[in-house]
Amino acid sequence: LQHVTENDVIALDASSTAHELALLLPNIPLTVVTNALPAAAVLLPRENISVFCTGGFLHGPSRSWVGSAAEAAFAGININKLFLSTIGLDAQRGLSELDEPQARVKRRMIDLAQEVILLVDQTKLGRRAAVHLADLSAVDRIITDAAADDPFLARLRADGLSVESVRVAPPAV
Repeated sequence: LQHVTENDVIALDASSTAHELALLLPNIPLTVVTNALPAAAVLLPRENISVFCTGGFLHGPSRSWVGSAAEAAFAGININKLFLSTIGLDAQRGLSELDEPQARVKRRMIDLAQEVILLVDQTKLGRRAAVHLADLSAVDRIITDAAADDPFLARLRADGLSVESVRVAPPAV
């Protein structure tokens, strides 16, 4: 949460990881742009957060809007920070996704964001999914729960990427 400041315009993708971030966002003056129905629903009661939903075709499995309308909706928004996740993060091929519609919306977000912050848990490191999303050069910062001394992360750091390892609290019982 240290990367979210008052009056930021942030974008959240339709990942479960971004949804978890939405749950943690403080009720401070923010504008959140998203194509994710669950993230929008979580933020709706927070009176200091303005939520902009893209619209488009509602994709059932991800509960997110996709398609050309969703992609076009980002054109008029100046995004300070994009928080997104991905199915796979590979040192050679970069970020990957399961399907093209999600990848297209995420690419649009990446293109328009001033800063791209990738949120990935350790299960995504070194993994490739079917659709290439973006090269690692598109990412400004990676935040992960993997151990700071993980060899994969060491390689990314050696390549000049900013990588932060955070401790994730276990789920409440």
